Amino acid sequence: MDKYYMKPLVLVFLLMIAPVAAGLYGAMHDQISYTVSPEFFLKFRFPQFFGADLSNWTKPGNERIGAAIIGFQNTWKVGVLLGIILGCAGFMHKDQKDMFRHTLQAYFVTMIIAFFSGLTGLLTGIYSTHHISSLPEGISDPVSFKAVEIMHNFSYMGGIAGMLIGVWWHLYKKRKKEEVMG
Repeated sequence: MDKYYMKPLVLVFLLMIAPVAAGLYGAMHDQISYTVSPEFFLKFRFPQFFGADLSNWTKPGNERIGAAIIGFQNTWKVGVLLGIILGCAGFMHKDQKDMFRHTLQAYFVTMIIAFFSGLTGLLTGIYSTHHISSLPEGISDPVSFKAVEIMHNFSYMGGIAGMLIGVWWHLYKKRKKEEVMG
């Protein structure tokens, strides 16, 4: 196949990877969230996503599956956006191999930054919840509930920061290669 068509094909492949990777990240992220605050899911996320009939999701063992489903649903769409931006940024590279490799690295950088941002949010939530307000009724562990809420917000902000750093990563790798090539 002509080299001219390879970079667009690589982009299509990268655009298929991004939402799946983001969705899997979200499923794992929500497993951590569920461990910290099952109430966040049982009293907030499950009703928000699954409606009034929670009988399938409140059976023992099903809660974690429900949390994973919610995590995947919340993040795959973010993966589409990140895939478009980071994948298109990959076009700056001279060939499809560099485009593919550096875009996957940018995806990884984005997920790592989102993950550590989420952990920062979790710790911030745990240690700064002296003023807790606007919680659903009947929350028995408001500190954990609020910490998970803050964790989720920090993770989204980390995803945005990670995306910007991912674009920078492309620029950095391109410049580095140009310096080597002379």
